[in-house]
Parts: sequence; structure tokens; C-alpha cells
Amino acid sequence: MRADIRRINAKLEHMPHGDMGRVKNPQNLELTSSYLSRIDASNPLHIEARSMFKDRWLNPERHYSSIQAIYEVVYRGKSAMRHLQQYDDYRSKLRSEQPRNRLVEEILFHCWTRRACNIGDDGSASAIPCSVKGCNLCHVLQCDFSGDNARRGGNWGTGIYLTTSSEKADAYARNLNDRSGKRHLVLLSKVLVGTPKRVYVKNKSLTQPPSGTDSIKAMTKDIGGVVKYSERVVYRDDAVLPWLVIIYDR
Repeated sequence: MRADIRRINAKLEHMPHGDMGRVKNPQNLELTSSYLSRIDASNPLHIEARSMFKDRWLNPERHYSSIQAIYEVVYRGKSAMRHLQQYDDYRSKLRSEQPRNRLVEEILFHCWTRRACNIGDDGSASAIPCSVKGCNLCHVLQCDFSGDNARRGGNWGTGIYLTTSSEKADAYARNLNDRSGKRHLVLLSKVLVGTPKRVYVKNKSLTQPPSGTDSIKAMTKDIGGVVKYSERVVYRDDAVLPWLVIIYDR
């Protein structure tokens, strides 16, 4: 898995944030907030994201039907652009402090994706996040990490939980307005893990990573840990940059 992450990071390192959609003003959108831009199936980014989703679906007993669309988050608006700058600043800081660390940044799935709308379900060329209070997904897409939009309580306290496993991310994907629907989505983000603290036991009292580290890396049961599939936890908003949305049918 570590070699896989390095391969993906090497391919994606030079891809700019929020600019892969190519269409700068799809459908004459009012560009005052971030929006989703559908990525063509022939685009290398689409191919790589599709491969990540398929290869990281680790449980052979659970299945998904097919991927319907892949979108990229295109950043617009003061709040989103400010978050983008904060992310870049934090990444530069980590790279400066950890010049030998080749995995300062990882591409990870969110373990907490709840939506109260149907964004992306129709496969349209672009989509604007909704403003419904309970739609955590759309708030995160606009870089609003307040409250429980991205955070949840877990084995390592209240933080932003992520994983390398698409199947695990699917287990946490919720459609609040259509609980029986077959169409779901997962969110992929660029995540600044810096120097992670490897943990083998639970510690629900954590509110930040242990001193000298930047994130939590939960070890899996096959090597003495407590989780079946990989988990990462970060505790600061500027460690996460929403990037891709994958729409699929279960």
C-alpha cells in the first residue's frame, strides 16, 4: 500500500488544485463559491481516480455496481481561496521542517460523508454545492469544516477521519434524503499527514496528535492494531483539501 501511495502521489504532485476541469465557467455559473466540474472519462485524472477506487475496495464480500461520474472541486470565493492558501502554507511548512519525508501529503478517502441533496447524481457537467445545514458534504466542499461537518468522535478522539480504503469510505457514506437509494458518493481529499504517530491501541481522549507528530496512523489488526482497514486522523482544518468526488452505484 505504501508503494501504491507513492506512485499515486508522484503522478498527482504537479496537478494544480481546483483547475483540472478545464471549463472555467461551465453553464455560466456565478463563480462566487466552489463548484464541482465533471472530469471526462479519458482524462488521466479520471482514470487514476477510478483505479484508486477499484483497487482500494478491499472487501470481496461487499460490492459496488459501477462508477457513474467523477468530479473535481474547483475553488472559488473568498472563504475557499483562503482555505486553499492556508493548506499551501501548511504544506510548505511541513516540507521545510521534514525535507526527507516523501509522504507529507497523501490522497485519502473521507470516513464521514453525509449529504442531504443529490449533487452529482445526474452526471451534469457541473454542480454547485447546496447550503442545507445538514448537508455536511456540501459544507466541506466549500471548505466549511465547522462543527461536525468533517469531524466525528472516534477511537482517537474528535478529528477528521480518513482512510486509504474506498470500501471503508463507502461504509460511512450516507444519503440523508434517500436512505434506500443505490447511488452514493465518496470524497477524496489531499491530506497533510506530515509525520504520523503510529498507534496500536485506542485513545478516545485525543484532541491533537502526540507531541512531535502531525497526525494519527491507526495500525491494522493484521499487524497488531485495532482497525480492519487503514485509518488516518488529522485535527486541523488546513490539513485537508477536498479534491475529488466519485459518484457510484452500490
